[in-house]
Amino acid sequence: MDIEEIKREVKDREKELIDLTRDLIRFKSVSGEEGEISAYIKDFFEDIGFSVEMIGKNVLASEKKMKKDPVLILNGHIDVVPAEESGWKHPPFEPFLSNGRIYGRGSCDMKGGLASMIFALKILHEEGVEIGDDILFTATVEEETGGINGAGSIVEGLNGKMCVIAEPTDLKICIGHKGSAIYRVTVEGRSAHGSMPHLGKNAIYYASKMIIALEESKFDKEDKFLGKPTINVGKIEGGERVNVVPDRCVFEIDRRIIPGEDREEVFKEILEIVKQENEEVNVEEVISMLPMKISEDEEVVSILKKVTKEVFGEAKDVIGMDGCSDARFFAEKYIPTVLFGPGKDGIAHTRDEFVDVKDLLLASVCFVDLIVSVI
Repeated sequence: MDIEEIKREVKDREKELIDLTRDLIRFKSVSGEEGEISAYIKDFFEDIGFSVEMIGKNVLASEKKMKKDPVLILNGHIDVVPAEESGWKHPPFEPFLSNGRIYGRGSCDMKGGLASMIFALKILHEEGVEIGDDILFTATVEEETGGINGAGSIVEGLNGKMCVIAEPTDLKICIGHKGSAIYRVTVEGRSAHGSMPHLGKNAIYYASKMIIALEESKFDKEDKFLGKPTINVGKIEGGERVNVVPDRCVFEIDRRIIPGEDREEVFKEILEIVKQENEEVNVEEVISMLPMKISEDEEVVSILKKVTKEVFGEAKDVIGMDGCSDARFFAEKYIPTVLFGPGKDGIAHTRDEFVDVKDLLLASVCFVDLIVSVI
């Protein structure tokens, strides 16, 4: 199929793609609750004649009996973050189509991208294009909560040549993302009656000074695509009653890490800053997710540049991403991985999250062309 044939085929089947996207959004697949959507995707591929394997609730599908060293791994996560209905114009798990946009939780992150990938595979299969075992599709769970039971579990034994994950990148070619280290800081003080604060040690005051010092942190290192590291204090708890000097305060830090930074050095840096304000403090690492970045010269990047030039008239920009993703699991297995999918920057996880239908169509065209380019 040449690019014009691909565009016509995808456009002619627009309603089918919209319906698939809406079907996926209807599943309230909050992390840890992906059983129903997992079964739906399994049945979908079995119905069109693909070979399917389950690893936990993760779905692996290939046109023929799958192998562990495919040319291309296509990946998407099937979980979403929770959504409170208050504030949404329409219920978050009842997808609503309006003015060329599909609204609903997960539409942008990343059921739109997932649908575009699945649709591309279905089109090629039904057109009689032999995909064979060179392409492995994977739908994985719990990305939003770390991905250990999702992509982290399926990569064992995988040895693919390249991987593309349909995260929302506005159809730009993302070659890396920052890592994240979450630290919990516990500050100890001494309680006293609220009318005699001089007799106590106010743990909230000490924590406040630490937080200000963290906010004023300066970072010298910078990555061409990922920028500088960042730090954010996103949670704080302290005190039991307003008339008691609090003897304990706990806050949590999200430190975003760029390639080239050492995790142990980052921890020491945090510890040094907080201990300057109070020695009676404990810092523990809650979770750590490594950054990842591949070279612009990798074959998967070159192929996507060619694909996007054919689809859009010029190659899409190569970018980096501030957030984490499952790409790190594939990168740790030395599988060059790119993030590429529909969805505008800043829309994921928001109220009235949406994806543009035109971007779904363009993504499907790109995925069809990508698959044809590697088989």
